[in-house]
Amino acid sequence: KVLKTTLNFTENDVSNNVAFWSQGVYGYILGANPPKEIVEGYLWRIWKHVKITRIVFDPTGVFVVRFETLEHQMKVLAQEHCMFDGKPIIIRP
Repeated sequence: KVLKTTLNFTENDVSNNVAFWSQGVYGYILGANPPKEIVEGYLWRIWKHVKITRIVFDPTGVFVVRFETLEHQMKVLAQEHCMFDGKPIIIRP
């Protein structure tokens, strides 16, 4: 027997998290799934010109990076190409 559960969230339940992560980007390295420690170190190095406040990883290889300001987020999004070991990093706000 399968038990189905429904979760109901209100805007108040998620508004703090939405505001917190609005200064971030999510990304994925196309064609690779290296260990999170390697990716984290790489992101800190390539984005040393901005202030990263948090990096979170998903088991599928997706990562979310939060920056100190929206200006920092925009600087990262303005970069033309972002590569890891010859593979493109797809980045979205």
